[in-house]
Amino acid sequence: MAMDLHPDHQHGTDPEAPKRGRAAIAMGPAEDAVRLCRIEVERDPSSGRAWHSLGVALYRTGAFEEALDALQRAAERMPRSAETLYAMGVIRKDQRVHDDAQVLFSRVLDLEPEHAHALYNRGICRFSAGDGAGAVDDFTQACALAPDWTDAAYNLVIALAATRQYQRADQVLREREDLGPSQRADLYCDLGAARADDPECSDDVALAYFRRALELDPDFVQAQYRMGLVHARAKNRGPEHRQAAIDQLRELAARRDLRLEFPDAYRVYFALGSCLDDVDGNLDEAAEAYGRCVELAPRYAPALNNLGVVLRRKGDRARAMVMFRRAVLVSPGYAHAYHNLCSCYYDSSPDDLAEHLTDLLREAEAQGRCVQVVAQLVPRLVDLAKSDAFAAVYDQMHATKNVLGVACSRARGLLRREWTDAAVQREVSDLQELQSQAYDALVDFLRVLRPADAEPEVVDLNEVARRAVLHVQAMGPLFEHIRLVPASVVPRIQGKPRRLREMIVNLLLNAAQATGSGEGPGRIDVIVEVSPPRLLGGGYAHVARVTVRDTGPGMSEEDLGNALKPGFTTRPGGSGFGLPIAEHVVREHLGALAIDSAAGRGTTVTVELPPHADLQPNGTRMSLRPVIFEDYRDMLQTEVDDAPASDTHEPEMRQ
Repeated sequence: MAMDLHPDHQHGTDPEAPKRGRAAIAMGPAEDAVRLCRIEVERDPSSGRAWHSLGVALYRTGAFEEALDALQRAAERMPRSAETLYAMGVIRKDQRVHDDAQVLFSRVLDLEPEHAHALYNRGICRFSAGDGAGAVDDFTQACALAPDWTDAAYNLVIALAATRQYQRADQVLREREDLGPSQRADLYCDLGAARADDPECSDDVALAYFRRALELDPDFVQAQYRMGLVHARAKNRGPEHRQAAIDQLRELAARRDLRLEFPDAYRVYFALGSCLDDVDGNLDEAAEAYGRCVELAPRYAPALNNLGVVLRRKGDRARAMVMFRRAVLVSPGYAHAYHNLCSCYYDSSPDDLAEHLTDLLREAEAQGRCVQVVAQLVPRLVDLAKSDAFAAVYDQMHATKNVLGVACSRARGLLRREWTDAAVQREVSDLQELQSQAYDALVDFLRVLRPADAEPEVVDLNEVARRAVLHVQAMGPLFEHIRLVPASVVPRIQGKPRRLREMIVNLLLNAAQATGSGEGPGRIDVIVEVSPPRLLGGGYAHVARVTVRDTGPGMSEEDLGNALKPGFTTRPGGSGFGLPIAEHVVREHLGALAIDSAAGRGTTVTVELPPHADLQPNGTRMSLRPVIFEDYRDMLQTEVDDAPASDTHEPEMRQ
């Protein structure tokens, strides 16, 4: 292609500059490539290919914005250049602007429908944006166009697993024998992780995938760790799961190369400790496991907290308080550590309490966290004081309830007798009704004072909410207008499912009775969702959130202030214990309950429940093969100075 030189430009007199520019882009230092490509652009600013080459060279140096500007100029001069659009898409993808990248790759495919690399990269963008089905389509087409492309097949399996197309994922794995043993082991591990996180799949299926991964790679630490986690999550179902978890995690913890093979090795020791500390006879080994975890991750608050719990159970309260204090200081929002620290404070002598509290606040102030710590500490101390006061009256109230129950039974016996005097019959009936109301109110109050004991277990909040909604809907027409919106992915919660279900039922009953008091049935939404990651216990984690929103009359400011007081109600015949019981359950699970309401605009109750640390696996569930541009030289368009090619000519894509 003929090019006009600027006679007065020093660099323009070098006829070999284009060839050296291409060589520099392909093989030489990136800075030399940029310099020579700038010469080409100055030599012929109208050349789309020169701008394209400059964009590629700038991309190599990491100057993404300047590279995009150069490629945009190339696209203006070559509007049908698929490779220029593709290069722009690669840069936007590398910048994690997946929406823009997806649009650019789609424009490439409009021009060249069989551009396998554009399909591959668009699939990655779609997967990152949560469009698993679109990613499956793109990776399927990329595999059809490039049958030997193992990375495309790998990503197809991942996308199929993410969309719960497990049988097809298995089929692809069986058919693609060209996938190497390490790739197949990775995929079996990812499929096992997907099955383990799917509430509709059994643990046995997930374990089978991990075993396949270990058959291919016996030293695959990630598969061993996840297998141990599956058993650990099921430890309350039977001693065999706890022992299997302990055996698996012990074997991992004993590996000398664990820290080299597993960057987050501290999680192995933490998970091992969380299985061992369930049995008093294992407390020494549990303390050792947590201690090794703290050595590797000194700022991991869950390990500090759990080590404190073990030390306290062993009778070493002083060291336990130190661990709780460290956990609070490294993670001022970590509820478990505050709860345990406050329980130690409550049992301490005034002198010990003053000394320890002074040290805590001094250290918190030095770190600029004093306000955060006090804001968390004081409410929990008040909660403990309330609980202690409740416990002091519980036994007496329970005895009173028993006496009242006997009186109710005798009143029902009197009602079964035939009375000649109708007035006496009515009096006995009214007395029985009053006694029943008093008995029910007292039972509700006792449930606020001391909930029934239950063994915590791994809870799927979607399933808990579904059962609560079905339970309430079965009560009659007043409760039929409830809509459940489950979360697509819910973090696993360590809790008591019956208590959590009771909490949601109480919130629904309150909402249903409020909406039923106006004209029409009203509407109630139950929304289960996942908050964005936030700092909890020394690491980032999602928080489960349950929102119950109604279209009822709402509450006045005064009523809103009294809503959580036991016995307070504005509804005739109401017990006033629904919301206090719900709040009590939330506090049991170290969560938070908030009420937003105003007269005339309904009421929204939001519950947040933190995940339990020993249930969080390492890293993300599944990951695609690296988002790569296979070779930056594939983005380079050859500058032809001796062939009759036009700027609209597109070179064939290299496979």
